[in-house]
Amino acid sequence: MNEFEEILKEQNNEKKKNMIEQRLIILNSQAEQNKEIGVNTTHQGFISSTDSLEFSSVFIMSNLDEPLPSKYTMKSQDYIYEYINYLNKNNITDINKAILAISPFLKKYFGVGKNGNNKNNREVAFDNMGMQLSEIRQTSEQLYQEYYNKWFDIAIFKDNSIAECTEYAALTQNILTFMGFNSYYISGYFSTKNTEEAHAFNLVQTTKEKYFLIDSANPTTIFDEKGNIIAARTQSCIISEEQFKDAISGEGFEIELNVCNYQKINGTIQPIDKDIWKYQTKKKIYKEEKNINNIY
Repeated sequence: MNEFEEILKEQNNEKKKNMIEQRLIILNSQAEQNKEIGVNTTHQGFISSTDSLEFSSVFIMSNLDEPLPSKYTMKSQDYIYEYINYLNKNNITDINKAILAISPFLKKYFGVGKNGNNKNNREVAFDNMGMQLSEIRQTSEQLYQEYYNKWFDIAIFKDNSIAECTEYAALTQNILTFMGFNSYYISGYFSTKNTEEAHAFNLVQTTKEKYFLIDSANPTTIFDEKGNIIAARTQSCIISEEQFKDAISGEGFEIELNVCNYQKINGTIQPIDKDIWKYQTKKKIYKEEKNINNIY
């Protein structure tokens, strides 16, 4: 039993909280400090509370005297506590199931569906903050810095239905690392038959010989016969050791996945929405079948 499993199975809430806190102290102290994680980058291990993350979308606010920096801090780490509580409430003690639960947890944490969840929400939210900060700055530079540090933190995405892949991958990175896995945050690209865009995802080594691509922003969804969502789980695909090493070394990584959702039709769960998804950092092509079982 590793430390994460011990935390999950601890019955005393105060002791559980202390165990989480102590592990976070260790992970933060071991992580690289004051690092700026930008686009088209790879980051290994825990993203510390002193690190900052570049926006997945950069909003140019033409009505400001000078554009706001397109980054936010990772100071808030309350999501770790909430993730543990989420697993406990759903009686999840198996690590494999805990990984598959990351995506539905993050959807809940980020408040998906509360405000419609679209890119316009995100742009409007940051534009409004920018306007307020611009007004504050005219009054006091010190107050401006205080509000900027408060607002431009990962915590601003909680419950606001404005999170995108960058935030999903960043929190997934820290959850996987908290669980004890060798995990990488990847800022790369993603394409389907109908779209092509920058995208953040994760690569993780769960055991000595098992490597997975994790995309918590795009979960596998299961629908009932009326089209209502009855379950969702983290999108994951097994990859080879060679693919894993190519991606983290900078050699280049590109993988095509056969993916689908599922729906209950005539009493049985059947695949729907079949598509081919491509993840990449640089040009090096592989083909893999989607595999969401036995992650750990």
